Amino acid sequence: MSQHLQEVFDFAAPLCAQKDPAGFDTLDEVERVTFCVWIAEGEVGNGGMHAVCYNSTGDYLRYFPEGFRAIGASKKAEYFQRLFLLFGENGPSRERAIREEEHAALAEESLDAIDALTDDYFSSGEDAIELLFAYLKRCGRLVG
Repeated sequence: MSQHLQEVFDFAAPLCAQKDPAGFDTLDEVERVTFCVWIAEGEVGNGGMHAVCYNSTGDYLRYFPEGFRAIGASKKAEYFQRLFLLFGENGPSRERAIREEEHAALAEESLDAIDALTDDYFSSGEDAIELLFAYLKRCGRLVG
């Protein structure tokens, strides 16, 4: 477990109250990065990359690669970019019900690719919470 989990949680948790598009649009860049990394880490940790596709977290999938790149987690950013592109050039729908249908309609090969992305994600060696902590410190949002 990351040693700075509590500090990151304390910063990220209030942002999760902004989980509707109107609230997300009010977040500044650092808050958006934090929001995306926090919810992505939680979702993948709870159900793998498939869960991102069919849960509300997937509404923000298109922002995940940028968020992970911002904190220096380039491998995880790449995995989310590949997940996004499995749904075509424009990625999956931002609407959950449509995205669930799109996920269900994926070819077996694409579903296997999502399984492989999950495995790669967990074996990446990138501790996104520690990287997010360092990012928040660099941006002056956390002290310590």
